[in-house]
Amino acid sequence: LPAVVNKLPDDFLEQFEPILKNLKSIELTGGDPLLIKTYYELLHLAESINPLIDVLITTNANTFTKETEDLLNRKMKLSFNVSVDSLNEDTYSKIRCNGSLKTALKNIDRFKEYTQKHNTSLGFLVCPLKYNWKELPDFVGFANKHGASLSYHVVFKPAEHALWSFSSVELEKILKHLNSFQFTSDNFIGNINVRSYNSLVHLIESWYKKAIVREQKQVETLQKIKTDIQSAKNTLFQNVKSSSIIEKIETSISKTKISEHPDLIYIALSKKDKKELVEGINTLSDMELIEKLKLYYSEIYSSYFYTIQFSDNDKYQNNLLP
Repeated sequence: LPAVVNKLPDDFLEQFEPILKNLKSIELTGGDPLLIKTYYELLHLAESINPLIDVLITTNANTFTKETEDLLNRKMKLSFNVSVDSLNEDTYSKIRCNGSLKTALKNIDRFKEYTQKHNTSLGFLVCPLKYNWKELPDFVGFANKHGASLSYHVVFKPAEHALWSFSSVELEKILKHLNSFQFTSDNFIGNINVRSYNSLVHLIESWYKKAIVREQKQVETLQKIKTDIQSAKNTLFQNVKSSSIIEKIETSISKTKISEHPDLIYIALSKKDKKELVEGINTLSDMELIEKLKLYYSEIYSSYFYTIQFSDNDKYQNNLLP
């Protein structure tokens, strides 16, 4: 990948200095903050003018350079949130390309040592995905072991990797697995992690219920489409009564290369005036006709599928319907 262009002005730190003096806390995200030179410069400036500021760094813990080591030795209040989506090396590598679980665990130990020594905080951020759902309970014990808080972050997209887009059958299977684990705790951090896990389970339960409703709507919509297409064909064929026109329509529809319900085009054509329809088919070029049919398809497709009441999550998915 090409290098990311630095869009910060040359005097960014100079501009930020008056703000930095009055801040009580600052959170650095990324990309990974530990790879961003400007962030190191910013923290060095903070140390000199506002050393009591609380700094939260969100990292995947795959980076630990000389600059990072130097940062941990400075007189600052650093806390760390570490994104870790699997405790299995193969799964970890699948989710985080070019990442190393071994490296991450080594650096997590470094951050743990630092936060315990300086009385700051360590947290783990987990993205529930189709690759790691069986591991989701494991993170509770992992976080407790490190004295770290645990947060499960909802993944909206890409939808094909997110749990909310799973079928009701798949989500029911996931819920059965997650509900087989019951956690308790007698300390503050442990209680946070138990609540985080239970909240995740409740969220997936809501996705399961939405999936049932969504699938029922899909069945109803598909049945209506089937009936409406047949009715539209009957109307069109009775209206046109020209085998050559019908054949050209059928050929043109096939050439649109629309894979999902291409016969929806018949519904649009059945609503056209016979004279307008025949004149258009006879005068438009093959390419113009194909493009016109694609427009008709988009209009009819929208009228069926965009009226299904998707949730805020569902809007990120454009292929829920077969």
